[in-house]
Amino acid sequence: MTTALHMMRKLTIALREIPGGVLAGELIRKSFGHHHRLVEIGNFDGDLRLKLNLGEHMQSQIFWHGSYSRNILFLLRKILRPGMTVVDAGANIGEISLIAAKRVAPEGKVYAFEPVDRFADQLQASAAANGLANLDLRRVGLSDQAGEATIYLSGDHYSDGTKHEGLGTLFPTEARSSAEDNIRITTLDDFLRDEAVAKVDLVKLDIEGSELNALKGGMEMLQRHQPALIVEVGEDTCRAAG
Repeated sequence: MTTALHMMRKLTIALREIPGGVLAGELIRKSFGHHHRLVEIGNFDGDLRLKLNLGEHMQSQIFWHGSYSRNILFLLRKILRPGMTVVDAGANIGEISLIAAKRVAPEGKVYAFEPVDRFADQLQASAAANGLANLDLRRVGLSDQAGEATIYLSGDHYSDGTKHEGLGTLFPTEARSSAEDNIRITTLDDFLRDEAVAKVDLVKLDIEGSELNALKGGMEMLQRHQPALIVEVGEDTCRAAG
C-alpha cells in the first residue's frame, strides 16, 4: 500500500505543475482524507525525510502536493543564506522550520516555537532524522507578556475529510472552542535576551490571532535587528483577538 501511495504522490505532484492539473490531484488527495495514518516521504525539499498524517489537512497537502505554504517556501529558497538566524513561530510540524534550518546551516540557527506537543513531537523527530542540529525547538507560545494561557483547537473536519489541527489559538471562537491545553507563553524580547541571541534575520509569525501581540513583545528585537517579517493576517483570528 505504501508503494502505491508514493506512486500516486508522484502523479499528484506532477499534476500540480500542469494548468488545471491540481484539480485532478485534489480528487486523489480527498479520497484519502479519512486515512489517519503516518506515511514517510524522503524527498521533501529534495532530500528531507518527513512523516505525514494523511488525515490532517496541512500534512495531506504536503504529502500529495509537495508543500502547504508554497509561496512562503519559494520566498525562503530565494532569501535564506548560510549563517542567518530565523524565528518560526507557529512551527507546527516544521514545514518552514526544516527548510529554513537546511538553508542556514551550518552556522545559522532556527528557533522554532510550537506549544502543541503532538506537532512539536513530529518536528523534533524530523529534525533528528535529518540531522538538523541547528534547529532549536521551543514548546512555548509567543505573546506580549510571559505566563500561561489556554490554547483552543478546531474540532471540525473539512469537506475533504481531513481535520486541520494546526489552527490552535489563544482567542476562542465558535469554530475553535475546544480547549486543548494550558501552554507557557513568553515574549520574543525576553527569549532573545535570555538566550543571548546576537541577531535575527527573519521572523515568521503564523499564530492564529497572536501575531500583533507577538510583535509588541518583540519591539526591542524589531528596532535592533530590523528582520524580514512573514506575518499571517486572518480576518477571523484578528477579530477574535480584538
